[in-house]
Order: sequence, then C-alpha cells, then structure tokens
Amino acid sequence: MPSKKGAEANAKISQTFDNYKQKTLAASDLGNRYEELSQGVNPLTKANLSLSDDKYTEFLEISNQLAGLFPTLVSGYDSQGNALLTLGNGAQSATDQLNSLLEMQRQMAHVEISNNLQTSFDGATAQVEKLTKQISDLQSSKAETDETANSFANTTLNNKILSGLEKGSITLDSAETDDVETYESKIVKTLIAHAMAPNLTQNDDGTINIAFDSVGNDESLADVRTELTALFSQEAEDSKARSNDYDHQIAVAKKMQIADTWANMTGPISNYLQTAGSFTNLSETLQGALLSNLGNLDIGSLTEKIQW
Repeated sequence: MPSKKGAEANAKISQTFDNYKQKTLAASDLGNRYEELSQGVNPLTKANLSLSDDKYTEFLEISNQLAGLFPTLVSGYDSQGNALLTLGNGAQSATDQLNSLLEMQRQMAHVEISNNLQTSFDGATAQVEKLTKQISDLQSSKAETDETANSFANTTLNNKILSGLEKGSITLDSAETDDVETYESKIVKTLIAHAMAPNLTQNDDGTINIAFDSVGNDESLADVRTELTALFSQEAEDSKARSNDYDHQIAVAKKMQIADTWANMTGPISNYLQTAGSFTNLSETLQGALLSNLGNLDIGSLTEKIQW
C-alpha cells in the first residue's frame, strides 16, 4: 500500500478525474440534444416557441442537468425554478461553447492532477524503499541462516568437535564457525542429561573449552555422540527450512509487494495522461493502445525524481 500522503494524493487525483470525466460524458450526451431542442425556444427567455410539451420538458431537464455540471452557464431561473442558460446565445453554437468549457475543465483537472502526482509518486517510492529495506533485512537473516546450516552440515567440523568426547574436553573455535553459542548449548545440555558435569572455560585465544567427566562412561559417551550427531543434523535441516522460508518472503516482497505498489501508480498516471492536451489530441485508437499497455510500464525503473 502507498503511504498515507500518497494514498490521499491518489484519492484526490481519482476524484478530480472522475469529476472531469463525468462532465465530459454528460456534455457529449446532452450538448447535441440541447442544441437541437433549443431551436424551438426563445434564445433569451427560453420560452417554448414550437416544441411539443414532452420535448420542452426534456429541454428544461437538460438545461437543469447542464446547470448542475456548469454553474457558470446559468444566467437566472424561470418562475418554475428551471435554469436559464447562456448557451448558444452568441456566435458560438451550444456544442462549441460546451467544448470550450470542457477544454477549460480539462486544463484545470490536468493542473490539479499534476500537483498531486508527485506526492503520489513520492508515496510509492517511500513504500518501495521501505520494502527494499525489508528485503535487505530478510537477505541478511537468510545469509546468517545459511551459514548455520552449512556449519551443522559440515561433517569435518562436526567430527572435529565430537573427537573431544574421548578426551573429556571439547573445544569450540569462533574462527571455524559463527555458531559457537548454538553448539555450546546443544553440547552442554546433552552432557548434563548424561550427568557428565560440563565445565566451561573462555580461553584468551577466543576459544571455548568444555571439560566434563568421561571416566568410565564409554556407553554414555556413545549415546552422547549419537545424540549430538542427530542434533547437529536436525539443526542443519531446520536452518535450511528457515532459509527456504526467507526465500519465499523475499520473493513475495520483490514480485508482489513492490509490483503492487508500482501498479497503484498506473491509475494516477492514466488520469494524468487523459487530461493532457497532447494525449487528447491523439486518435482514439492510439489513446486506447497507450492506456491498455500502461500496466506493462516498469515504473519502478524510474529512479530519479520526476517533476510532473
């Protein structure tokens, strides 16, 4: 989702465009009919001259609808409260006059949309930056998890650690693995479970020595070796599973969340284009082709600020 400011900007853009589109469609439907019916009324007073009752009622209804859309056209109201319009009274036809008003509406809508579009883009950019940070954190966590999986799957390292069982002393070296604490926890708990009283010493070289009583405990030592081997293997599998989960979360953030954030920009950009003079001057076929392919635009590749 876009930021709060971005969402507010998108809502304003949508409202501005919807209002403009409503007026455009209404004017297109009503303008020609108004001009046709106005031939049968007084151009100044709008009194009925030659229309049937039904057509005059239609004329008044269209007048009131146009008055609601374009209040500047209203010159007054008759005794029944119907709007009297200054439409088609001068040199311009009603259709041409409405087109001129629509052009003004288009320009006003385009300016208002332009004013909000940068905020919309900034909101989308901020959301993408937030998701990019989230992806970076996930990738860091995945890298750490992969290291753990590799350590506990390292047979050579595990055999070296377990070789200390027969000596009554196991040494853990942080230079060999970043998972010293995890190894320590599993080894100490297992030794305690077999009543071997482990004693930990932190050495000056950074290694940790785990001494324990192994005298006369050959059978227990074999059990400890078996259990630790199983624990190491399980830790490797669990770490791989966590790594796969991180892969999934990263994929979701990249392919869905970021894609959805940029997809939210296609609406505001479409509205911006449809109120641009250069766009409206294109053929309807070309306009349709551009709008239908807008969703394929890689908006995320626009890394620099765009001044709309």
